[in-house]
Amino acid sequence: MFKDELHSSNRDPYEGAAEQYLRTKGLVLIERNFSVPCGEIDLIMSDKKHTIIFIEVKYRKHSSYGSGFDAVTKRKQDKLSKAANYFLLSHKLINHASCRFDIVSVSRQQGSNELTFDWLINAFEQSY
Repeated sequence: MFKDELHSSNRDPYEGAAEQYLRTKGLVLIERNFSVPCGEIDLIMSDKKHTIIFIEVKYRKHSSYGSGFDAVTKRKQDKLSKAANYFLLSHKLINHASCRFDIVSVSRQQGSNELTFDWLINAFEQSY
């Protein structure tokens, strides 16, 4: 768990907290907020096996709003897939890289500034 630290920068504080959490799990940042006309990927990271991981971060203030995982609809998955494909093509990695899509759901413990993280590895398959 990490303390909720709001920053004055333009970066989403929950994406920053998720990035910090994932770094403690051994992931290495490649790029933040990769944006193309077809969509945006919050975090692009890699693991020790050099797998490229496209990560969507979802914050939920209360569980009554549903899970962050539920917020990543099929339409959102399609946008993430297209953006990931663009990233792989633009970096000449399309046929050379293993990749996957993960979701990190960030929530706040009730009555606390502590954040909790649920990490869904390989959350969905890439659509084309």
